Amino acid sequence: WRRVRGAGFALGIPFSLLWAGVALAEAIDPPGAPTYTFFVFALLPVGGTLLAAAYTASVMLANEAVGRWLARWLAPAGRMALTNYLSQSVLCALLLQGVGLGLGARLSHGGLLAVAAAIMIFQVLVSRWWLRRFRQGPVETIYRRQTVG
Repeated sequence: WRRVRGAGFALGIPFSLLWAGVALAEAIDPPGAPTYTFFVFALLPVGGTLLAAAYTASVMLANEAVGRWLARWLAPAGRMALTNYLSQSVLCALLLQGVGLGLGARLSHGGLLAVAAAIMIFQVLVSRWWLRRFRQGPVETIYRRQTVG
């Protein structure tokens, strides 16, 4: 966790500062002037992901006992990562996009964050329940049967 925190901050902060500088320049100057802007904005997910990893590592290191408990509590969701990824995509499409309820256009940023948190909590609880009964997630089982035999 210490290495993740160090690397996340060491690389994530420069990426994010670079992005913020270009965003500020775009706000001051008319858009379309520099051609490198696209490449800098393409790097935003890199900086954000690295910082998210650093923040997660910081939480895990803040209190070793809490970190161990949190890791154990979230582990079932990690063991069912493919199932959770696909179900999250379906849930978000049904809740947020126009083909479903279309809440994405009506909710505030806080509301969207609440939906994301609710989906995550739901997935962790279902993952814990599922793995008490089965060895792996349903999509992982299908994937394993198709690839391993």
